[in-house]
Amino acid sequence: PAPPIGQGIMVADRFRTHLVGELVDVEPGTSVQVAGWIAFKRVHKRVAFIGLRDRSGTVQVVCAPPEVLEVPRESCVTVSGVVRERPGPDVTRSGLGLIEVAEGRVELLSPAATLPIGIEHPDGDREARWRWRYLDMRGGDARRRLLLRAQLPSVLRRFMQEQGFAELETPYLAHPSSGGAREFQVVSTSDPARRYALPQSSQVYR
Repeated sequence: PAPPIGQGIMVADRFRTHLVGELVDVEPGTSVQVAGWIAFKRVHKRVAFIGLRDRSGTVQVVCAPPEVLEVPRESCVTVSGVVRERPGPDVTRSGLGLIEVAEGRVELLSPAATLPIGIEHPDGDREARWRWRYLDMRGGDARRRLLLRAQLPSVLRRFMQEQGFAELETPYLAHPSSGGAREFQVVSTSDPARRYALPQSSQVYR
């Protein structure tokens, strides 16, 4: 079976060595490079914490304050650091997992402007969320639904193939239009007086 999103995926580019979801299987003390968006940011005098989110999850990054002081939330960054176990009694309740990236060195790839909608904590403006859908898809619920929708057809196809079925695609049939190009007429097998047509363009459904 195919691996879950963020696990078992080979990643090889100049921005990352691992996806965030793969860090749980990395030996503590290993140097890694991850990339994504800044989900949250907490800057103190001596240390700063950011949440780095990609399509596989979110991980906490510990770095020096100057690394992220002027970097807005939801900016696209790449982070180099060392994987280590997260200290503290609340690690199981934070939703960030049991590991973090320490000694983080942050490189800004693309700064974010002021966001028109909330991402981690959705607001009630539904119209705004539809208008800025590409931002809304970064959030938890929208991202999970889209990933599930993308995975479901392949899971169903794989199951049916294992059962010995073959997938056949039949053409779409629609009501004949009143004008336009010549249509290919299809006679109904149950009612010879009824006619269908192969759609010629997407305008048929408008």
